[in-house]
Order: sequence, then structure tokens, then C-alpha cells
Amino acid sequence: MQRNQLKQRILRESSEFISYLKELICENRFDDGEVIEISLLVIKNGPESLSEKQWYVF
Repeated sequence: MQRNQLKQRILRESSEFISYLKELICENRFDDGEVIEISLLVIKNGPESLSEKQWYVF
């Protein structure tokens, strides 16, 4: 799936995506601090709050 299509799907299904991120964090699946920080921002503010740079890193 291309990056833009994935972004649009995440924005459409944000509550499911946030649940998935919470599960990944609880299971310690991330080993990159920057990705964890962005994930927490998504959980707190929703994926629509991310900047283009954050989307790229994520």
C-alpha cells in the first residue's frame, strides 16, 4: 500500500488505529523513541494533528 493511501486509511479509521497503537505500546513493540513519541501524540490528539515531517518519520 502506498504511503498516501495508508495515511488516508489511518485518518478514516482513526479510532481503530489508535487502539492498535496502544496495543503495540503495551507490548513494547517499538524500539525507536521518536516513533513512540509520535504514537503518543496520535493517541492524545488524533492522527490528523501530525505534521508532514511526523507522518514521514512514522
